[in-house]
Amino acid sequence: MVKNFLKEIKKNEPLSKWSGYRTGGNADWFCEAKTRRDLLTVLGRAERDSVPAIVIGSGTNVLFPDAGIRGIVIKNSFSQIRELGDGRIELGSGTTVKEFSSYCIRRSLSGAEFLAGLPGTVGGAMAGNAGACGKSISEIIESASFFSKQKGFFAMSAEEMPFSYRNGFPQKEDPETVSVSIIVRLNESNHAEIIAGMKKAMIPRVSGHPSPLKHTCGCFFKNPKAPDGSQISAGALLDRLGARGMNEGGAFVSDRHCNFIENRGGASSNDIIRLAERLKKLALEKEGIILSNEVRIIPENPPFIPVQI
Repeated sequence: MVKNFLKEIKKNEPLSKWSGYRTGGNADWFCEAKTRRDLLTVLGRAERDSVPAIVIGSGTNVLFPDAGIRGIVIKNSFSQIRELGDGRIELGSGTTVKEFSSYCIRRSLSGAEFLAGLPGTVGGAMAGNAGACGKSISEIIESASFFSKQKGFFAMSAEEMPFSYRNGFPQKEDPETVSVSIIVRLNESNHAEIIAGMKKAMIPRVSGHPSPLKHTCGCFFKNPKAPDGSQISAGALLDRLGARGMNEGGAFVSDRHCNFIENRGGASSNDIIRLAERLKKLALEKEGIILSNEVRIIPENPPFIPVQI
C-alpha cells in the first residue's frame, strides 16, 4: 500500500526537518518526488487508496502541527527548466525560485527579477501568487498543468486562474489540486541589467528582514486593508501597536520586522499560533483591522490538499 508508493518512503518522519520554523511532530509517512512521474504516481496512489496527502515544496511558508500528520507528506522536488522557444520556459513545480533566478541570469532572460531572493518553489509561488516590488508571479505565467483528485491531469491558461493579491491557484479555488509544471514567458535582455534588477529587488529583504539563519517562514500575515480600503503594511501596523519583541514561549515577534515570527529555540507550533492570535487580536481591538495568515497552518488530519510552499 503506502510503502509501495516510492522506494524511499519514510515512516514517522520529523516534520521539523522540513519547515522553516523547525517545528511540528512526525508524519506517518513521508516521501520525496523528484520527477514528474514520481509526483503523479504518488498522488494517484494516494487518491486511489484514500490516503490523506499533503504536498509541500521547500517548507518556507508552512506550519506543521505539533501532533504531526496522519497521512503522507510528499515533498515536491520535481525540478526542471526547459526552454520552449519565443521566451517561453517550462518549470517543474518543485523548481526553487533560486534555481529559476540563477537560470534567468545565465540565459539573460528578463521579467522575473522581482522574484530574486524569495524562498520556496515556483509551484508554491504560484499557489500564493508570490511577488515583490509591486509585481506578482501571475504576471509572467502563461499556463500551468495540474493533477486533481477529480480531474486527473489537466492544464489551464493564466486567464482561467483567479489570481489576486497573495492568492493564487490552486491554493483556495481548488484545494484538491496540485501543480505539476508551469510555463512562464520572459524576454531576452541585457545580462548586467538583469543582475542589477535582481540586486535592487533584494535590497529590502537584506536590510529589513531577519537573517536567513533565523527560523522563520517569512511574513506571517498578508498586508491588510485599512478601514478606508487602502492597503497597509502588516509589519508597520504591528510595529506601531508595540508588537516588537512580543513572545509566546520560544516564539518571538522579530526585532527587525514585526510581520516575522521567529523560533528562537524551543518554540512549538502552538507557541507560534498563540502569538499570531495575540497579534490578530491586537490589530482588531486597537485599529479595527483584520489580519489574515499568509503562512499556511496545516491540520493534524488533513484532507487531500496541496501546500507546495
